[in-house]
Amino acid sequence: MLIAVLSISIIEVSQLILGRGSMDIDDLILNTTGFIVGYLLTPLIQKNASHNTHVTKNVTCFF
Repeated sequence: MLIAVLSISIIEVSQLILGRGSMDIDDLILNTTGFIVGYLLTPLIQKNASHNTHVTKNVTCFF
């Protein structure tokens, strides 16, 4: 989680330094919250996906 917070912080500070976008504490908070939610939901989604593999194996897509 520390890597995620540092990465997000580097991106936000680089936006300030380079003058691209805008550095905002809300972005830091929301991006970190999004990372945490995604991190916590990933095992649940993977567990659910592993139980539903029989459904997706026989699906044919006509696009």
